[in-house]
Amino acid sequence: MVNDAVLVLRASGHDPARYRVELREEDRFSRADGALEPRRTVVFLPLAGGTDYALGVSSADPCVVAWVWQPEDFTPWQREVLGRAREAAGAAAAGWGPVELLEVRVTETLEHVGIAFRADLGPEQRELRIVLTKADLTMVVRRL
Repeated sequence: MVNDAVLVLRASGHDPARYRVELREEDRFSRADGALEPRRTVVFLPLAGGTDYALGVSSADPCVVAWVWQPEDFTPWQREVLGRAREAAGAAAAGWGPVELLEVRVTETLEHVGIAFRADLGPEQRELRIVLTKADLTMVVRRL
């Protein structure tokens, strides 16, 4: 699992040599056949900080690298990604006031970053998915 996770990390544009590795076992998830299986995550923690940030590859979704949720350690780029997601959610809210992002999950590929979340839009909550280019955070997809 660790070797495969390193390949996924590299494919998403991150240098594995800049990270230390932890293996975590978390809550259980349901497989397609209904069986419960422990969720194992290979977590990549930056050695030096700077522009690197914590990432993980989970046994529940082994083909994608996801952010490990550590808001206190977010880089300026990560904060900008979340700001763009709030802007997109705000546009969907059509003047309902401030938008709160709930249950946020951020995944990455080599060229894109995807943000999936529930947005509290005042009188209702909606599931949203935003895909941005990594290079300049231009919106590629907004799905409500």
